[in-house]
Amino acid sequence: MRLQLPLFPADCTLISNCLGVYEKDDLVQYIVNGLPVYAHPKGDLKAFRYITSNFIHQRLCRKVEVERCFHVSEDSVQRAYKKFVEKGEE
Repeated sequence: MRLQLPLFPADCTLISNCLGVYEKDDLVQYIVNGLPVYAHPKGDLKAFRYITSNFIHQRLCRKVEVERCFHVSEDSVQRAYKKFVEKGEE
């Protein structure tokens, strides 16, 4: 089975009505209502899973919005969110 990597947009793209993301110089930046809240290196999948799961948990976006924005599978978002809920930041 091949790992499906997230695709990060170069221009600012809205994940939900208050949450956006963009990539610049191999750094992925997340913004909430226009303010930067998280950033991680483009290749850091662990940080990507943690941050997007955290946004879902805070109800800033839905799982389906993460799937559509980053072109990742429903299963990968479900697994990451379940792990986040069970283990937290670990």
